Amino acid sequence: MKPIVTAALIVSSILSGLVHGAEESASAPAAVQPAHYPSDLIQGKVRLVLISVGQTTVFPNENPAEPERNDHGAGVPCFTVTYLLERLGTEPYQKSVQGEVKLLAAGKPLNWEDDRHSTYVKSFDYESAPTFLDFTKPKVSDPKRAIIVQHVRFGAAPAVSSCDLQITAGYDEDVQVFTFPGIRPAK
Repeated sequence: MKPIVTAALIVSSILSGLVHGAEESASAPAAVQPAHYPSDLIQGKVRLVLISVGQTTVFPNENPAEPERNDHGAGVPCFTVTYLLERLGTEPYQKSVQGEVKLLAAGKPLNWEDDRHSTYVKSFDYESAPTFLDFTKPKVSDPKRAIIVQHVRFGAAPAVSSCDLQITAGYDEDVQVFTFPGIRPAK
């Protein structure tokens, strides 16, 4: 085959693929866009930035020291909330407070499915906190005054289309309640 004919076949093949792909995407249903709500809130001298919220399933490793807790590969549902907590200003503080994480409907707490009544909370210094997926850490005024918190509740989030996420957190006596409306905990 001559080079010109080969190039023409390649161009024709590419154009055909582009047109076919455009037809498929035109007929495909539009992706559901997540609800829009502010993820960066300031109350008092406390800033809280919601980084991620989601229901996942983890498969814990077997622990020979605790055979009664080993489910032999069974998944454990977990609802995870990750957020940045920053103390604004320059006043010294003694400690951060990572309080409760609740899901509410009409102002009342929702009942959890398969609730194991346990939580796991881990905080990272801002500078040492790992990044994940395509997210970068929110910018802060002073990295020494900020932490990244990961709050995991073991159990399945309630099967509701939308609810409010309420996080209680702060520094020393300046503990605030932050509410994020319209969260979709699970599908």
